[in-house]
Amino acid sequence: MLKIILWITLLVPFSTLGFTDEESDLRDNLVKEHKNSPELEQKIKSLNKELDKSFVSRFLDKEMKEALGKMIAQNPFQYMSDAQAKKLLVARGGKSLADNPKLLSALSEWIRDKDALPKFLSIVGEGEKLKKYGLYFLVVFIVAFILNLKNSKNSILKRLIFKIMLMITTGIVNLSIFYILFKEELGPTIRIAKKYLIS
Repeated sequence: MLKIILWITLLVPFSTLGFTDEESDLRDNLVKEHKNSPELEQKIKSLNKELDKSFVSRFLDKEMKEALGKMIAQNPFQYMSDAQAKKLLVARGGKSLADNPKLLSALSEWIRDKDALPKFLSIVGEGEKLKKYGLYFLVVFIVAFILNLKNSKNSILKRLIFKIMLMITTGIVNLSIFYILFKEELGPTIRIAKKYLIS
């Protein structure tokens, strides 16, 4: 789960890395139209200090941390139209994303939502919670490893079925722990996901 967060963080469209000229112009125009207020600037500084305390920030350079702080403070993509967001996503995600309109619509709403993306990215700054999750993950891994060793005496078919069930169970347990620890941060993302999964 931590790898997923870091992957998304490092691919945050707010970064100039890997942008085409057209995408950079679109982003820059949106940022220029919505200048930061003094209150927002103070909030960004405060968030950057919190990010510096998180061990995850060691994986990010200064520019990326500053960009992340701005994203958490206020989502600049909330000012995009649905068409603009989809165009940007397709440019980054390729034909496979363009061929999946439901997923494209969900991602478009997700990056434009006022709270969803900032709250999700704010997980990176929750160093203590991430450490706690890491400990729980380690305990689950050790328990699964021990159970798997005890299963080595069974037949090949039984071992295979047990391994599949164990993988599913540990996955559910880890996701459940992650949700419990970061329920507030995941709330808006889950709300959007439910909307498109049910429809």
